[in-house]
Parts: sequence; C-alpha cells; structure tokens
Amino acid sequence: MSRDILLVDDDEIFILTASVVLKKAYPGSNILIAKNGEEALKLLDKQSPDLILLDLNMPIMDGWDFLSAAANKPLPPIFIVSSSVDPKEKEKASAMKQVKGFIEKPLDAKKIVGLL
Repeated sequence: MSRDILLVDDDEIFILTASVVLKKAYPGSNILIAKNGEEALKLLDKQSPDLILLDLNMPIMDGWDFLSAAANKPLPPIFIVSSSVDPKEKEKASAMKQVKGFIEKPLDAKKIVGLL
C-alpha cells in the first residue's frame, strides 16, 4: 500500500538520510519534501499525506508557526523530529492535539516503526 509521508525540514543531509530510512521502513511510500512550514502549507493545499514529520527550527516558517497556521486544517498524525532535547519543547509539543509524538534526531528504523 502506497503511503505519502511529508518530511518538513531544511537540512539536506537529514532529508536524504531520513528518506532512505523511511523508504526501508515503509516500502512503496512516497516521500514529499517541504523545506519550511510555508512550503508544507502550500503542499497541504494540494495533497493529503498520511503522516507528517516536522522539524521545529527552519527558516521562513518554523515548525511552531506551521502548527499554528495549520491548526484548522484536517491533518494527519504529526511527529516532531528535532535535535532539541529541551524538555520545554517536548512539553509544548505534547500539549498540541495534532502532535502525536516527539522523535529525536537522527532518525532510525526503531524510532519510526509503527508510525503508519
């Protein structure tokens, strides 16, 4: 079954490695890429992914601003993927109904099993 996974991150190396990990964990999945929250919002107007993996720190529109801007849109499960280990960020993320979890970078198969 083909699934669409939206990866929202501005780090090219992370996008490359995460795409490989996601393709191995979910063969046949389609990886959609947005480099910031603004690109992700535009993409959501055209497509409905099954899962969103969202970085917090990005230029133009960060992950928090994306979550605020998309609050009234029908969204799939969102997992924050961040290198931040700040407990306040984890707490803030867990308080948002559309956020289903917080995954620390780097991404590996163990961390994403069962997300879809």
